[in-house]
Amino acid sequence: MQAPPSILARHNHRFTVARMNPEEIETLIRNHLGDSTVSVRSEDRVHFDAVVVSPLFAGKHTLQRHRLIYAALGNRIGGEIHALSIEAYTPEEWSARQP
Repeated sequence: MQAPPSILARHNHRFTVARMNPEEIETLIRNHLGDSTVSVRSEDRVHFDAVVVSPLFAGKHTLQRHRLIYAALGNRIGGEIHALSIEAYTPEEWSARQP
C-alpha cells in the first residue's frame, strides 16, 4: 500500500517526501481558482510546468497571479513540489497567443 501523496513516508530509516502527479496539482489549482483551465506536466514528478488560464488573473501582475497559484498548493511547494514553472494568462491573453 502506497502512502498518500501529501504525507511523509518512512523509507530505509529516512523520511522522504512522497511525490505528486501532475493531475493532482491540476485538481488543487482548479479547486482553488474555480473557473480555470489548467495543464501541468512533469517528467520526474518533482519538477513541474503549469499553464493556467483564469479570469481571476484580469488586472493582476505576474507576481499576484503566481501567488494565487501558490496559495492553491500551500506547503506542498518545497516539499512534494520541488520546482514549479508557471505561465498564467487571462482567457483573452491566452486567445491572443493562439495561432
